[in-house]
Amino acid sequence: MNTDTQTRHAAIAPLMAQLRARHVVTERDREVEAQLCRLLHVDETGQITAEPVRFTAGLESRGIILIEPAGGGKTTAIRNVLQEFPALGTHHETGAPRVLEVQVESPATLRSILRALLREMGLTRVSSRTSAWELLDLVKNRIAATGATTIWFDEAQDLFLSRSTREIDDMLKMIKGLMKGPNSVVVILSGTERLIEIAGYDPQVNRRFIWTIFLSQPAMRSSGRWCLRGVDMTWPHSPRCPECPGCR
Repeated sequence: MNTDTQTRHAAIAPLMAQLRARHVVTERDREVEAQLCRLLHVDETGQITAEPVRFTAGLESRGIILIEPAGGGKTTAIRNVLQEFPALGTHHETGAPRVLEVQVESPATLRSILRALLREMGLTRVSSRTSAWELLDLVKNRIAATGATTIWFDEAQDLFLSRSTREIDDMLKMIKGLMKGPNSVVVILSGTERLIEIAGYDPQVNRRFIWTIFLSQPAMRSSGRWCLRGVDMTWPHSPRCPECPGCR
C-alpha cells in the first residue's frame, strides 16, 4: 500500500465509521418496540417502567420471539429498541443493569446458559458441583437482588440444537421458570428461522410469547410454510399464516 492510498483511507475511515454506526429503523424495529411496550408496566403518571406486566394472578410475565434470517439486523434492532427505554437502564438502587443480554453459543447446555446469566449479574465463582436447577435458583435470587427485569437470548435457536428431547425440555422449563413468580422477567428470544421449530413443541411456552417473524423470499422457499411479511403471532398454538398455501 503506497502513501497516497494510506492517506485516502485515513481520510475516508471516519466517514465509514459513522455510516456503520447508523441504524435504519424499519417495521421490524417498530414492531419490537410496540410489543415491548405491551409487556412493561405503565405507572400512574403514564410513564413506562422496567417492571413487567404480570398475568395469571400476577405470577407470570410474557416475552417476545423475533425471527429473521441471519444477517438481517435483528440483533442491532433489538439492542437499539432496548436503549430507547430509559427505564431499562441501570437500577437506581443496585446500579445493576435491568437488561441481561446472553449471546447463545453453540453447543449450548442448560448449565452454560445459567452460568452465563450469573456472570451477567456479577456472580462468576460457582461450584462445578452445583446442579442445573440449583443454578436456576441462584439466577432467580440474583434477579431479585439486582433488579433485572428483562433477559434477552440472542441466537436463541442454538438453545434447542440438542437432539435429546430431555435437554430441549429442560431448556423450555428454564425459560418458563424465568417467567414465573414474583420476580418473573420479560424474556426476548431472537434467532433465525430454526427457532420456529419450538412453536409446536410446548404449548405452555408458546402461549407466553408474542411471535414476530420476518422472512425473506429465499427463507420462505426453504421452509415451505411461512409468509414473506412480518406477522405478529399471538396465538396459543403453532403459528401459521392463513394466507400462505403451505400454512393451510
